[in-house]
Amino acid sequence: MVSKFPKAYVELHGKAIIGKTNHLWTLRKLDILLKDTRYGKSTIKYLGGLPVLVVLKSNAKADCFRAEASGFGWLSNVEIWKGQPAAFERIVGLNIHGVPIHLSGNDTLDSVGRCLGNFIHASQRQQEDKFLTSNNLCVC
Repeated sequence: MVSKFPKAYVELHGKAIIGKTNHLWTLRKLDILLKDTRYGKSTIKYLGGLPVLVVLKSNAKADCFRAEASGFGWLSNVEIWKGQPAAFERIVGLNIHGVPIHLSGNDTLDSVGRCLGNFIHASQRQQEDKFLTSNNLCVC
């Protein structure tokens, strides 16, 4: 039987920040972005989708990071993690194939993506593309 009140990763409570990266690019580059600040020695824990935990060296550093986070513009919904549940998200990469050429614009491909979730990476079709009847996009 699973406890109703689990206490996982108690050693991170108070010195970790939970937040949601603003887009996929930020998620991919968060380690580099942190190195450009005084928080470069923090550890990033990926939670699935766009949420992350940023583990700092102390509770005081976590408080400072939380206070400054809105100025960075990388994270939203930033708060000190004390064991509270995180949003359960997953990123889904969609490869859409077989769209008739007269319908294969970004609007059509994006409408398919909207049926399946919120955009993280929308269709970026260009006239120079070699494959005009397929494209990739990501939703969450």
